[in-house]
Formats: sequence, structure tokens, C-alpha cells
Amino acid sequence: MSKNISIVGTRGAGKSVFISVLAKHLSTPQNGVLLIPDSYEVDEYVDLNYAMLQRGTWIPSTNTEQPLSWKLKVGDNEQQLSLMDIPGEDLQRLFARREYESEDILDSDRSFIDSLLGSSTVLVLINLQDFLDNSYEEENVRAKKLKEHSLKEFLTALKKDDRRNVGIVFTAYNQFQTLVNKDYGNVVNFLKKETPALFYEHVQGNSLPAFKVSAVAQTVRTMKSKDGAVPKPGFTHKGLDPVIEFLVDPAQYVHNFKEKRKKKKSSKAKSESNPTEQVTKGKTNVDISEWTDW
Repeated sequence: MSKNISIVGTRGAGKSVFISVLAKHLSTPQNGVLLIPDSYEVDEYVDLNYAMLQRGTWIPSTNTEQPLSWKLKVGDNEQQLSLMDIPGEDLQRLFARREYESEDILDSDRSFIDSLLGSSTVLVLINLQDFLDNSYEEENVRAKKLKEHSLKEFLTALKKDDRRNVGIVFTAYNQFQTLVNKDYGNVVNFLKKETPALFYEHVQGNSLPAFKVSAVAQTVRTMKSKDGAVPKPGFTHKGLDPVIEFLVDPAQYVHNFKEKRKKKKSSKAKSESNPTEQVTKGKTNVDISEWTDW
């Protein structure tokens, strides 16, 4: 297994926005962490995408023919970081029904699978808006189930080697949260109802580290953006710092997360035994984020 990092996702998962904002953020050292592009083309790709976002335009959804690569530099240590596309049809064909386990698959498919499973750290980007379609039309039901089970089996395949560090990034979180709050109350309820196989296998109980990221945290509606909100010039990001911590030292991140979770559970148990007890700023000890219980 190569000592490198892969960021993967299907078309529309938010890869271009995520990696462009991440790379721009780390183009100068942040707490000793730096991303160095491997080529002029990669550097140009980031700057052109970031300029487009700052002009209030979303980056078109495209597939990169070749992985884009950077060096993730932390002090004197370096790791290769690559952005890879997973063709959605290939992911569904090979993973939804576990075809990747077959011994007689095509050599091209085997090469594809080996490249996906060859990294020591993998971040899988998921756009949960793919599962917002509540239509009961047969075609839409089949499409949602294929997406859900291919993602579930892909994550299962990644987890089979316990030396590999795997994390999930839910992209465009701020926009997604607004869409689901009205009908579901929160994102956890949405996942339980709309993606139960994925949720109970890989999300509940912190089976895998799951990050909620808004690479573009501020959006605005204009006369030209009738189909939805567009990036607001000068936008900031939310949720990148935990992702960076995970990329730098996955084992330490998971250890720290579990320790924080233990403390919150202890605090919750204490508050349940004494419901009137308050903590600072008028919040009760049971006021715990919905994502904590994963």
C-alpha cells in the first residue's frame, strides 16, 4: 500500500470546489501544513477555479481525466495527495452488487479498482443532495438505491484493510442542511430515512470519521441566479480544519475525537441524573450536537 492520500468522488460530489478551496487555503502554511502543486497545470486549475468562485459562479461539474496531485508538506514530512474521479456508472456497476470481488472481471476494471484501493488514506466526497429526490417513480427509486449501495460497498472495500485510513466528507453542508431541516428536522434523520444502508453501516457510532464541510459557506441569490444561490465574493469556508487534522495524522485525529466523545457522553449521563444542572452560557449538558452520536 502506497503512503499517499486520495480524495475521491463521483461527478457532482463537489470535488472541484472542495479541492480548490482546500488548496488555496493551504497555499501558504497553516499551522505548519502546506499543499504544494505538482505542476503548473494543477496550480492554474486551482487559481482559475477559485477566481470563478470569487466572481460568484459555481465551477462546472467535470471529470478530470488524470488525477491532480499535490505534496502535503508537514514540517519535514511529505505525502502525495491526489484528486481522483470515480465514474458513477463504474462505481455502481462494480460495487453496488460487489462485482469488484469477482475473479473474472476485466483487466481495465481491475486496474481501476487497484488504483482506488491503493492509498493509505482516502477521503470519499459525498453530495447528499443526490438523495433528496423523494419521487416514487421506479427509475428514481432504482437510481437512489444504486447510489446508496455502491457507496456503502465502496466504503466497505476501503475498510477491509485496517491499515487504510478512511473518512467521509459531506460537501455543501450549509446548503444541504437548509433543504432538509424543514422536512426531516436534521441531517441525521434524513440519513436514517433516505440512506439507511449507508448510515447504519458506516456513519452511526462513528464507524468512519464523517466531516460536514462548506467549502463556500456564504452564498447569495441574484437576478442572474434564478436556479439557486451562488458563491458570495469574499466567502469563507467551514469544516476544513478537522479534515486537515485528519489528513495530517489520521490516527491522532481519531484518538482525539473518541476522547472528546467520551467526555460528552459522560457529561450527558451526568446531566440526565441531574436535569437541572446547567453549564456556562445557560446551556444544559444535554445540549449536544446531533453529529456527536454518530
